[in-house]
Amino acid sequence: AVTDLLVSLTDVLPKLISILSNGPIFSAFLCYLSPYLRYYFNILSLLLICAMTSTKLCLLKFPLRSDMIGTKRTHMLCAACWLASFSFPLTFLLVDKQDIFFSYR
Repeated sequence: AVTDLLVSLTDVLPKLISILSNGPIFSAFLCYLSPYLRYYFNILSLLLICAMTSTKLCLLKFPLRSDMIGTKRTHMLCAACWLASFSFPLTFLLVDKQDIFFSYR
């Protein structure tokens, strides 16, 4: 739920404001930052959904071992997803620093 809110704050809201004002009103910094935030939060959402689905599958497949998945392991899995999703925008930043994205669509 947090990543969905962050996606709407960093992607949907600036586009909506730009469409309503009929032009870009944010600085060039946001134009440079928005592709990296979009990559980060979208990949993070996908990884967290995959982790949740895999965990549910393991719980259904091995119901007697369900007590092995505790809060600490769940938090470690979520932290690993947050860190793994950070590698994609970092790679894009190292490859192309001048990537600007702005669209009225």
